Amino acid sequence: MTFSTSLLKLPLVLLMFLAVSIQAAEKTPAWLQPEVIKAAIAIQMNEEQAPQFKVAISDYLNGLTAAINKITTGTDTTNIERRIKRKNKILLKKMDKVMAGFLNPDQIPSYENYRNLLREAL
Repeated sequence: MTFSTSLLKLPLVLLMFLAVSIQAAEKTPAWLQPEVIKAAIAIQMNEEQAPQFKVAISDYLNGLTAAINKITTGTDTTNIERRIKRKNKILLKKMDKVMAGFLNPDQIPSYENYRNLLREAL
């Protein structure tokens, strides 16, 4: 890829990022969507599990945000969507392992429902 081709793609990536940012600013964050909150409540966590859950979700969301920023601002503009999906999948698997460490086996199906709703809301 030549320098001029990269320069032509940069405005398109910036416009896409701006459109996503504007849309994100107008709607409720994914983790505050009513169906996502209901799914989190359905997990029925105890007082010890709730802070661990919050940390795991925060780590996932912060990691995803950082990955999106790194991918979209980098010099490699090829396969951006695929790279974001791949990183999201990696972060979800990492979060699954953390959750399995403190959730009871009977809470896992409710957590998986929560995770899927959160992923769809993003």
